Amino acid sequence: MINKSTFVIQLINMLVLYFIMRRYFFEPVRKFMEQRKEKIHRDLREAELKKNEAEKFKNKYKKQLASARDKAEEILVRAKRRGEKEKSEIISEAKREAASIIKRARVEIQREKTKAKREITRKAVELSLDAAAKLIEKDLDREEHKRFIQQYLKRIGDAQW
Repeated sequence: MINKSTFVIQLINMLVLYFIMRRYFFEPVRKFMEQRKEKIHRDLREAELKKNEAEKFKNKYKKQLASARDKAEEILVRAKRRGEKEKSEIISEAKREAASIIKRARVEIQREKTKAKREITRKAVELSLDAAAKLIEKDLDREEHKRFIQQYLKRIGDAQW
């Protein structure tokens, strides 16, 4: 059987132990658990904020990357257009220079042709005068020479070359 006095003493011991434990063990443990719970909630909120901030930075950098790609593509397009424009300008300049060279060559050819005609005419006149002088067997005076040469040059000048 259970002795009443032992039971009461054990009950009092248990109550005293409960209050001591409540005061010195349960309360600090409960406070510790509350603090730990609050710290975990703070850490979760902070982690969520950092996650949101990281997501913002990620989106920002994606936009900047897309913008940089667009700018790079635009720069390439502009450089290509500029290259095409310079190419066209160089070709146009080369064509103008070629036309100028051809024009100068034609002028030079015409000048040389005229010079050659004069030289041929002069030689022809000399030969004609020599031949005429030999045929006539007389020398013409200077004025007659001039007049004769001018008439001959006029006839030769009218001829097509």
